[in-house]
Amino acid sequence: MAFTMPGGMNFDAGTIEMLSWILAYCVASSSMTILNKAAIGAFNYPFWLCTLQNLATLLVLGLIVAVAPKGHKIFGLRVKYSNKVVLTWTPAAILFCTMLVSAMSAMQTMSVTTVLVTRSLTPLVTLILESRVLGVAASPRIWISLISILGGSVFYCMAEIEGTLIGYVWLGINLIAASAYHVYVKKVINDLNLSTMDMVLYNNVMSIPLLVAIGIVADDTAHLAHGFSSMDGLAWLWVILSLICAGFISFTGFGMQAMISATSSTVVNHINKVNSFIFAHMIFQDKINPLMIVGMLITMAGTIWYSVERLNERKAEAAAKASPAAASTEKTPLQPDKSKATV
Repeated sequence: MAFTMPGGMNFDAGTIEMLSWILAYCVASSSMTILNKAAIGAFNYPFWLCTLQNLATLLVLGLIVAVAPKGHKIFGLRVKYSNKVVLTWTPAAILFCTMLVSAMSAMQTMSVTTVLVTRSLTPLVTLILESRVLGVAASPRIWISLISILGGSVFYCMAEIEGTLIGYVWLGINLIAASAYHVYVKKVINDLNLSTMDMVLYNNVMSIPLLVAIGIVADDTAHLAHGFSSMDGLAWLWVILSLICAGFISFTGFGMQAMISATSSTVVNHINKVNSFIFAHMIFQDKINPLMIVGMLITMAGTIWYSVERLNERKAEAAAKASPAAASTEKTPLQPDKSKATV
């Protein structure tokens, strides 16, 4: 079934499903950025907050699985526990925790703007890893569109670049961990045939022990009880909202990753960074100057360009299905293919 827009643009069911996951993730992710900033200000124990958010995600998972029909292709659990699954997912859990720890650590010495700008390199690094690990090929237009996104981030750096050497080291670790995480998750989906709920389950269950250990070492755990008791009603509201949002961002994030490439996932995350700048300025009065605005416009132009290229490739994929002689394009993680793919 296809849907035709007033302008004549056609969207098949697969494209509509993909765009729905992307939109849901963007809403959850942008909300999470704002809520985390407010929650950490109200409860200054970032790693214990991450642990609570993982527990809240598992609660949301349990509610969804309990309500959904058994064996549902999206809301059901597909893969049973096994040593193979645990061993295979362990690197993903480690990379996930590394992402959280490095981002939180960088935030301690660097501004939010500088952190988000530096992480704009993630799509490029992800594409490089995809080409090496997954055999993904990219057209010159894809590379140029991603480089234009990087160009937008240069204007951010010209507007504001600050921090310490340690902060940049943490950002470098975050950049590599985030890129490796996206690529590894895509590979694991193909290898284990995991459903969205399977990934949410294993990712959070296996991350909690690591986050608890990090919280004990890195957070002021001795005063954790006092931190809870000193919170007022507004502080509890921010924390609870962040816990709820964490559950939905995990679900929508894995759902999105199952529909699009790893590089596309990082580009979507980059869109959310720009959204975060705008919302942070509106809610927290964070600084935005003319160079930042120029950077945003360049970034959005590059992102739109990349998105158009990806939609064109989806049309080529649909044509390939209709004509076996046509050249095939990238298969999403839910459509494993042994042949070489394109981004």
